[in-house]
Amino acid sequence: MRASICSFVLAFFLGAAGFAQSDAVRNLVAAGAQPDLKAVETAVTNAIRSDDPALRTIAARIATVRRLTGLVNLISSYADREPNAEAAREEARAMILLGGKRNIDHAFYISDRFSKRLDGPVATAAAYLGADAVDSYFASMQKRKIDAGDFFRAALWNRPQLAANFAARLLANDKEAFKTFMFVTESEPRLLIDTDTLIAALTSTDLELRADTVWFLITHALKPSAASSIDSRLRDAIGALRVPRDNADLIVSVELLRRAIGLPQRNFVEFRYSLANEDVQDRLYFAPSKVFKLMNDIEKSTALEQFGKVEEDSNQDIPPFVLPSTLPQGMTAAIMSLTGCKEGWLGTAKVKVDENGLVVWHDLSAVDTSDNCKRALDMMLRYSIVENFLITAPRQSDNVSLVHAPNGPLCFDETRVISMPTERVFGWPAIRVPRATRKVNPSYPAGVARTAVDVGVETMVTAGGCVRAVRLVKPTASPALNAAALFAAQQWQFEPALINTNAVDWLQDITIEFRP
Repeated sequence: MRASICSFVLAFFLGAAGFAQSDAVRNLVAAGAQPDLKAVETAVTNAIRSDDPALRTIAARIATVRRLTGLVNLISSYADREPNAEAAREEARAMILLGGKRNIDHAFYISDRFSKRLDGPVATAAAYLGADAVDSYFASMQKRKIDAGDFFRAALWNRPQLAANFAARLLANDKEAFKTFMFVTESEPRLLIDTDTLIAALTSTDLELRADTVWFLITHALKPSAASSIDSRLRDAIGALRVPRDNADLIVSVELLRRAIGLPQRNFVEFRYSLANEDVQDRLYFAPSKVFKLMNDIEKSTALEQFGKVEEDSNQDIPPFVLPSTLPQGMTAAIMSLTGCKEGWLGTAKVKVDENGLVVWHDLSAVDTSDNCKRALDMMLRYSIVENFLITAPRQSDNVSLVHAPNGPLCFDETRVISMPTERVFGWPAIRVPRATRKVNPSYPAGVARTAVDVGVETMVTAGGCVRAVRLVKPTASPALNAAALFAAQQWQFEPALINTNAVDWLQDITIEFRP
């Protein structure tokens, strides 16, 4: 009996401490949203000095998004002795986004205290500085444990004019990073690497680099956009390529590239036999399905032998960004509690983002939800730090999909400290796409005919395996069915995508099936 009483008393006090902590988080989140910057600064200063790492983490995020530059020295001094990795990550971001280039090396020093586990987030934060970030990459970041892909996308976001020089420097100084740059930019609507750099890569003595470059050019040559066309100098260089007869990868890739740009075909026998090579099969698996239209029936049969029919390439546009972004843990729950938001939401928002990835303006008038939930969305957007998917993505979108199913899971907590692709297969990361572990079947809306219908939905699956955002990519003619599909998709659960062994956020297409 005495043990039970002690357990009850302990549970009571722990519960009371939890309530007190929740109140402190709610109060800080509320204070951070008020218009009076002096009051915000006071609340953030007190939270930075708190013994509670959750408060320090959220305070650093508020300082960043409210541009409290006067607190950067205070945040830096606390980051120097920060024992909590989550808080240190947010403090390091704040140091860079508020203090600029001068704080990049200091932020990496903070990461060193955590066995370099913060290198990725620090590098991504530094990337928002643009040209300064590019210089810092070659000065100090190049040999650190960073997600180079994330860095390249953020550093060049809306700055494609920097890409050609950056790619040339990468090829000269870091060939593995140049391969990553090709991987990152292969989805771009136009070539961002200039002809001289591509010719240098195509004629490199490094045969793997040469093959990676050819496959990269195949992807661009098959794009419908005229902006991705290959100029005459590059065509001449491709036509002059000589291929070692024992290199199946180059035999296949060069022949496919020649066909893609309209050069005469050659090496028929070597090409057909090389298609069965295991390494070539792996390349074809990740290549656009349009490559198979460059082959005759016999060649196609050989190429498809290992993995069967290939799905058609998606023609959907890549969104410029997804919102809300992930927030420090506990922040979303505090926002929902503060605003009294208990409903779902559905619609599109207009959003404008600045050069640091911060939301500077938004319009939620087209989002169907309660006033309380609009207030919650307003806070979540203003506390977000936005990541882009394309270097050429605009900083403003009139079509940001906002979907949250009534009683569905909230999926906005930042769950990972690090994402770091390292080992590569043929120059590209080894990728495992998300795998669904829980599928939620949609309900037919009232008044809608119960016929078999498929709705295509794009999901943002987080590193934690939940769905942060969804949008329609293959809608039906029925708005009610589309809405039901979006609400169902938002409740799916996944094993997250892996790049090598690291869980990462991933855009994943799924099909929502309506069946009578």
